[in-house]
Amino acid sequence: MEDGVFCGVFDGHGRCGHLVSKLVRDYLPFMVLSHRNALLLADADADADADDPVFSDASPSSSADSSGNSSPHPSQMLEEWREACSNAFKAMDNELKLQANMDCAFSGTTAVCAIKQGKDLIIANLGDSRAVLATMSGAGYLKAVQLTTDQKPGLPGETSGHCILSLTIPPLHCSDVIN
Repeated sequence: MEDGVFCGVFDGHGRCGHLVSKLVRDYLPFMVLSHRNALLLADADADADADDPVFSDASPSSSADSSGNSSPHPSQMLEEWREACSNAFKAMDNELKLQANMDCAFSGTTAVCAIKQGKDLIIANLGDSRAVLATMSGAGYLKAVQLTTDQKPGLPGETSGHCILSLTIPPLHCSDVIN
């Protein structure tokens, strides 16, 4: 990932929660990036096929900047990150179930991850952890902006045992808030 940073907070719970959160801390960033790279490679293969008139698509999936470099539309980039995070969270969950020395039946971790790539900030969360961005109010005071919604099994529309992912690009670019 060019010009990028991954930050995560993993809050373990249950008898083995501290071990679960450490494993997730150690492996999830690599898994997210691996899944993202796999999607980019698949897109590159699809673009190569699009150059062939037999496989061409009239709707472009990327745009060129002033230097002629092509970049994905923001909605396409968001969907790629959403899919990469969702796939990585599921793969991490499967990996945890394979750990012989760890009882994950009543242990686990919540996760809130921030991925900064260029001027974009992508937030993913799982469980009842929350991402909050501090901004300056017009009066010069810090103001908290909630970026994610907690996921809890008791809330309508959420089912225990499924990977639930909330992923957003905040309305402000990082450069507007963070130097």
